Amino acid sequence: ARRYDDVAGTWSILPGTVDTRTRTLTALTNHLSFFAPFFVTAGSGLDAVNIFPIPWQPGSSDALFNAPALTFSNLPGGSLVRLFTIDGELLWRGEASAGGILTWSGVNGQGHNAGSGTYLVVIEKDGSRSVKRVVVIR
Repeated sequence: ARRYDDVAGTWSILPGTVDTRTRTLTALTNHLSFFAPFFVTAGSGLDAVNIFPIPWQPGSSDALFNAPALTFSNLPGGSLVRLFTIDGELLWRGEASAGGILTWSGVNGQGHNAGSGTYLVVIEKDGSRSVKRVVVIR
């Protein structure tokens, strides 16, 4: 699902799940707004992966950078995504859905909010690898 932000004039992807058995779409948001279901397809390679918002400022009053999660889109389905500190410590890992979407809530492997900083993102699929950078501001 996506939420329309009338201040920024943009749609934001919301973390959510689809239950085809009950025909429901469930998504989490931090306030009421306009919502719409959007369907995405997985990317065919790592060259067109999108990560947003950057910088990510959870809880910020700036609608362009505040979001409930950092979103990775246009991933090939099943891509492995790992976030590392600049020192090379593994912070988080996830696997893209069949639709090519993955979200990170900002929580590290120990269940604590990751601090402000620059993190390296390593994306791998079928022997290909891409390295990107994200910034978190708390």
